[in-house]
Amino acid sequence: MAEPKTYYSSIPITTFHVMRSPGYCEQIQLVGGRLTTTDEAVQKHLDEIVDKPGSTIYSYSPSSESPDVLETRAAVRADAERAHARMVASGLATA
Repeated sequence: MAEPKTYYSSIPITTFHVMRSPGYCEQIQLVGGRLTTTDEAVQKHLDEIVDKPGSTIYSYSPSSESPDVLETRAAVRADAERAHARMVASGLATA
């Protein structure tokens, strides 16, 4: 059995599936944005996607980031949403 590892998600309930054998797929959930497991198959699956761009699975707690980092992320997200809204509005005006 593997050493316990903890994974985090920015989404409160994250579900993924692990193939246990041909024809058998087990549903695994990060409930409350956290999963601690010693299951090697689960760890292998999560290690392939953890901390990758676009992934919502992290090896650190998102809330453990400094307030400055959180503020910067929020500002970037807000800017992106405003830019997207402008692009949609300009596209609708020309359609």
